[in-house]
Amino acid sequence: MVSKVTQRGFWTHVEGPHTKVKLTEFNPSSRHHIADRLMKLRGWVAELRNNNAQGEYYLTDIIAFAVRDNVSVDPLAVNEPLEVQGINDRRQLASLERYYQQRQAECLMRNGATLLDPARVDVRGALSTGKDVVIDVNV
Repeated sequence: MVSKVTQRGFWTHVEGPHTKVKLTEFNPSSRHHIADRLMKLRGWVAELRNNNAQGEYYLTDIIAFAVRDNVSVDPLAVNEPLEVQGINDRRQLASLERYYQQRQAECLMRNGATLLDPARVDVRGALSTGKDVVIDVNV
């Protein structure tokens, strides 16, 4: 299958070089597109200001910058609200750290590791295990 992007849209050859189908929607993952968006994001981050009562930088301001610059903003549904939860104090930081560690433990167990007490295993950095590995507490 051969695909190409033209000025008039995205075309893909389906069953041979002479059969083409025009796709009206696609996920542009070209390096140029990604690099362009990253450069814009970098600029928007540089524009962030903390001139509010809390002295905080609001990442949500980036949405306003994108709209201002005529860049489409698409909503993203998340299954777990904690994945996009903000952190404003040490209690919230600790809560999200625990959530992260629980996810890490679940991933290890899904991949074949046995955790003697999943609530007392903290993963720092990258960890890979083999099947039937046993991990004790406070490791």
